[in-house]
Amino acid sequence: RVCPFDIPEVSEVAEISSALCQGCGVCAAECPGNAIVMAGYMLDALKNDVDAALAALNGAAKKLVVFVSGHHAPAALWGGSRSDLPPGAREIYLPSLTRLSAHEMIYPFEAGADGVLVLQCERGADRYPGVDARLARRFDLARETLAEIGISPERVQLKYGLAGDAEASAAAVREMMEALLTERKS
Repeated sequence: RVCPFDIPEVSEVAEISSALCQGCGVCAAECPGNAIVMAGYMLDALKNDVDAALAALNGAAKKLVVFVSGHHAPAALWGGSRSDLPPGAREIYLPSLTRLSAHEMIYPFEAGADGVLVLQCERGADRYPGVDARLARRFDLARETLAEIGISPERVQLKYGLAGDAEASAAAVREMMEALLTERKS
């Protein structure tokens, strides 16, 4: 039902033709039972990336995980830590945020992060159709879940149009880090 390309065929079981699949990951992100696994994508891959990013931030006053849609980001930014980010922030680049689930937005908090920033490209500029609406719905679900467990939903932010702009994305990261540092003091 969620495939933007209408690839799955359902009879007694759902079958997805690997020759036709576009690899967007919408089905895997939307599956409530995590029953869909994308070939070549380990289920814990993003979790492992988050754990590694947070380990690199050991000792930081506040820890911010930044998920970045790398589709429009320059290849040089994919390399890892940037010198223009404030201490305590670490970016994780993804080919598309289509695959980013609500649980994956929440997991950094379980692992010790103080905030999560999601940087998406311009609305409608992602290579997969319908990403913006799906991402916004998952983002809202992540915020609702955080509120239910007593974590301020403001600790997860979604910003559009910054994924390919290094200067603007660094400014958004600094702004969120300042908000996290201010929150602790008040």
